[in-house]
Amino acid sequence: GSSSSAPAPCDELSNYPVRFAVLGDRTGDHQEGVHEAVVDEIARMRPDFVVTVGDMIEGYISDTIEMNKQWDEYFDIIKSLPMPVHFTPGNHDITFDRMESVYRRRVGEPYHSFDYRGLHIVVLDNSRAESFAEIPDTQIAWLKEDLAKNRDACYTFIFFHKPFWYRTLGDGRPDVLHDIFRANGVDAVFTGHFHTYCSGTFDGILYTSIGSSGGDTEESPDGLLYHFGWVT
Repeated sequence: GSSSSAPAPCDELSNYPVRFAVLGDRTGDHQEGVHEAVVDEIARMRPDFVVTVGDMIEGYISDTIEMNKQWDEYFDIIKSLPMPVHFTPGNHDITFDRMESVYRRRVGEPYHSFDYRGLHIVVLDNSRAESFAEIPDTQIAWLKEDLAKNRDACYTFIFFHKPFWYRTLGDGRPDVLHDIFRANGVDAVFTGHFHTYCSGTFDGILYTSIGSSGGDTEESPDGLLYHFGWVT
């Protein structure tokens, strides 16, 4: 007789794809009502989940009461999203030790990973770093271990706020994070911070900096202003 087995997760994706939305920066002189409109549109489109690229509150404050007030405001905005939302910390979200403490309590671990139907998604924290050298060694060690354990994923996506890649790979210079990604089969990287959309492919890895989903911005040459990312 013949035997049959269930389709591999990667095969299943071709018949029933995963769709997720990427929310750009809300803050950095946020424009009233824009993030709310973006969130409403995402809610109507019903992705499987949503990932932010950071800068969810205006932040840059040491007053815990005000921090919690700003997080209350943010969570009130995204409460219309019926699907899971995963968060990436930006420099407005974690600027000082006290802000990191509040972030952990209100949002969760600043860097972490999760899986969804064959996708492995890694969120890194470079909120207070200005280059790879300023990311703590403990986080890099965790990243290498996490990626090594999940090399069998159908796709691996990385999220972090500040687009270090723009000034390294974009200028033809070495990038240690990219070397780690390339060695572990990463497929795409998503960042924010610039409030302007840009994208490029390096060694087969697609890098995309999501522009503004509410933070102050200027119209790009092609007319793009506020937007969000949609990944299928």
